[in-house]
Amino acid sequence: MRILLVEDDYLQADWITQGIQLEFPTSAVVRISTEQEFRSSFDNIVMNPPDVVIMGVMLRWTDPSPEMESPPSEIRQDGFYRAGFRCTRLVLQDFRTRKIPIVLYTLMPFVDLEPALRDMPENVVYLSKDGDSSTLTKLIRRLGEEGKKGEEETEEQEQIAIAFFGDKIKLVSLTPEGTYRFLDESDNLHSILYVVSSETRALETAVEEMESLMNNCKSKEKDIQEFFERNPDFILNDEYKRAHPHLTLTKEGGTSLIPDFVLEPVDQNSLCDLLELP
Repeated sequence: MRILLVEDDYLQADWITQGIQLEFPTSAVVRISTEQEFRSSFDNIVMNPPDVVIMGVMLRWTDPSPEMESPPSEIRQDGFYRAGFRCTRLVLQDFRTRKIPIVLYTLMPFVDLEPALRDMPENVVYLSKDGDSSTLTKLIRRLGEEGKKGEEETEEQEQIAIAFFGDKIKLVSLTPEGTYRFLDESDNLHSILYVVSSETRALETAVEEMESLMNNCKSKEKDIQEFFERNPDFILNDEYKRAHPHLTLTKEGGTSLIPDFVLEPVDQNSLCDLLELP
């Protein structure tokens, strides 16, 4: 488990880290100590997202130094009492990190923060610092398990679909909630919400090749046939284990049928399905 700890008090940070590592020996705790550091590190956070964020609410802007950067006017107006909320909003506004569980871990009483918490999604949780690290670690465990379960359910329920954008055909992934994402993030021309996937470069290349074939008016059926022969995962699902191209099926009386693909089912007692390319 990878945990991001945003805490400017080094004694508190050490105490929290020790409690987490005692409960999760294999965990990695990465600490950020100021709001400026959080903002400047955000690209790295996005590239390697944590499983859980432990966010202090009161954070200083930066560490004192002769070369320290002055805070923007927005931060000077709001003050350090709401720094954790500003950092939290950055996480929630980015589609790649918006579902990460965030624990607002603070000495500030709930009643003082209730108006701001009212607008937060369910993956943002308030927890009072009570001097008992076990309360925090139990919450981390629960959030981590819920997040993992949610990711698995989302992956299982996503479906691949073809969508038209102007005069182009694009492959997208649909979720049960009705949101979608491009499978090829490099060609996300319309900046529509999507999430970073775990596809390997080989799959990304295959997606690009398929889109190129479908958008090319000179593509022939045999080109698409060859593509699916090389990339059978595009036409298989959990019900089928293999796609057999151009098998000759002979009827009684001598007539033959040669479908583009015969889909062999996982269940040996089930019949094969035939797939014809349009």
